[in-house]
Amino acid sequence: MKSVSSSSTATAFLSLLLPSLAFAGFTTEACFELNGGPIVGALVKCWDDDYGWDDRVGPSGGVLTGDDGCASLYDNQWWWESPDVYCVIDPNGDCFPETTTPTKNNHKTRRKANFGTLQLSYDDDYCGDFGYDNNGCGTAFFPSWLRDTLTDVSGFENQCAAHDTCYGVCLKTRSECDSDFYDDMLATCAGQDNCEFLGFLYFQAVDQFGYDSCAASRGNCDQAGLVRCNQ
Repeated sequence: MKSVSSSSTATAFLSLLLPSLAFAGFTTEACFELNGGPIVGALVKCWDDDYGWDDRVGPSGGVLTGDDGCASLYDNQWWWESPDVYCVIDPNGDCFPETTTPTKNNHKTRRKANFGTLQLSYDDDYCGDFGYDNNGCGTAFFPSWLRDTLTDVSGFENQCAAHDTCYGVCLKTRSECDSDFYDDMLATCAGQDNCEFLGFLYFQAVDQFGYDSCAASRGNCDQAGLVRCNQ
């Protein structure tokens, strides 16, 4: 007769007693394309959507998309409840904004969380050396500690960097830049009320007080470019 180890017995008992904890380890997969081609080398992180604090799903540092534009994140945690899984792809200079996937609510950890292929939107504010020299959220006239605080609290680092880039484009009006900024924040909030309210406050701030920052960013523009900071 084949013997049964005590560890096997304990695992079986745990599976019956706490079925939601019976399966530690599941994979989340998501693929991303822009203009019909895969997005390669972009950072993807996944989370459990919780009120007040989102727990990571998969490696805390995320993973990079491969040559096929896909990211596969293995999570080896025990879950007391079925997580509400969503993922975020970070801009990498390839002309797409930070984008959040839909949320798989109450995902059963017995199976893979597969988001399929998401088509991202082209945005020239995120092209090239986007974000490399940005000063975070807040005007350059703010002290660095305040900009760092505003950036960390909001989580809008990428959106603020793109907004700064837009302010430096002579052919764009300030209202276009501010509207794009607001849309980008809402897109990454993925319907979370607190995040959207904070995005609204940031939009109101640039809409009301953004002229000086816009004008300061257009030192190489002609008069028409400066005038667009008032439009």
